[in-house]
Amino acid sequence: MGDDFDAPNETKISITKKDQELHFDWCWKKMISDFKKENVIITEIGGHKDYLMSFYVDTFYNQSESRVKNSIPKFLNEIFDLFKPFSKSDLDMITELYKLLEKNVK
Repeated sequence: MGDDFDAPNETKISITKKDQELHFDWCWKKMISDFKKENVIITEIGGHKDYLMSFYVDTFYNQSESRVKNSIPKFLNEIFDLFKPFSKSDLDMITELYKLLEKNVK
């Protein structure tokens, strides 16, 4: 999946949609397992999975700019920062994500 899509001499290797799904499913199951070890139970299937898969397909798997791909960890940290100010559109997106998580975390 590569680290630096902006490198001029890099060989571009793409993965199929099926490979993207298989990779995301593997990551998803690993994340659920890791949280379970911390007694945080997350349901495996639901709108939260669909939402996050769509997010990762757009911002990771199908993203050609490394700058965007590399911003994902910062973005995910910021959406859970209770002291960061947000715009109205950011709050709408975050509220949707929080509601999805609330329904699927026990």
